[in-house]
Amino acid sequence: MKERKLLLILLGLALIAAPVMAGVFTWDGDGDGESWDDGFNWNALRCYGEGCYPHYDSDDVVIEVSSATDIYMISEEIDSLEVQGTVDFIGTGSEELTMNSIIIAGGNTATTTVSIDDATIVRE
Repeated sequence: MKERKLLLILLGLALIAAPVMAGVFTWDGDGDGESWDDGFNWNALRCYGEGCYPHYDSDDVVIEVSSATDIYMISEEIDSLEVQGTVDFIGTGSEELTMNSIIIAGGNTATTTVSIDDATIVRE
């Protein structure tokens, strides 16, 4: 009986801790197709849906697109950002995306272009 109770407690703690663990988020644009904070635009192994977007300083972000994509920013701190394709990060002037590393690669597209309109991307 004690073992079962302990197992249930451990399972409950694991479920509570899961959303705050680091994750890899891959842009799929299946939500509104343009908002960073629309969880349905991201594919992540451990979560899906509203509120499931990269917003922890341990999250890794991969954005690989085959056509030009606009992404409307909010201020966030993530671990890393990898961009392949043409992405325009758009803000209202006060957004800041802070990360430990950034990779801009050609990937499977002929050209990789990253532009930033009224937002700031900071590498710490």
